[in-house]
Amino acid sequence: ISATGHLEAVTPGIHPHVSRRRTTPNRRPTRPHTARTPTRQTQAKRRSLRTNDPRQRMVLVGAYSPGNKSSRHAMQSFVSKALEFLDAGIHLLVIDVLPPGNRDPQGIHAAIWDEIREDDQTFSLPQGEPLTMVAYTAGMERRAFIDPIAVGTALPDMPLFLRPPGHVMVPLEATYKTAFEGVPERWRRELRS
Repeated sequence: ISATGHLEAVTPGIHPHVSRRRTTPNRRPTRPHTARTPTRQTQAKRRSLRTNDPRQRMVLVGAYSPGNKSSRHAMQSFVSKALEFLDAGIHLLVIDVLPPGNRDPQGIHAAIWDEIREDDQTFSLPQGEPLTMVAYTAGMERRAFIDPIAVGTALPDMPLFLRPPGHVMVPLEATYKTAFEGVPERWRRELRS
């Protein structure tokens, strides 16, 4: 990450979106690049990395699944949970390897970003790259580092922010291959066909 926080300087293909959180929780922001601060609380249990204090989460990795696309309510629930985690100061890595559908025509990042942003900085998927890997930083200035990819392309290594700009790179393709090797051969043949 460069001194200005731009990850693409060292990781080609990842594009940042930036939004600043408003500082007064009960007043509607009036300047551009502010993000709303919902008052929602979450009790959801997820796999996450914690600090020495086991009650304090730092990061969360989430995969957008077919169940999250099964209904408008399911998709909005995923978006709401993502916002709740960001509001709680938990950095996210969202992996969306499903093609966009009627409920998320620009992918899950666009749905999340539309709730965060309060300016005209929208997200549109690049032609031919319908899948998105997105690393979000929580805090006063929210950033989303996006790597759109095409179906059949190797999954990229993605940053998982601990305390920005500090991050570790998550080897998504290597992790997928290792997990796939553990699948019984019968099912691997089935998945390949």
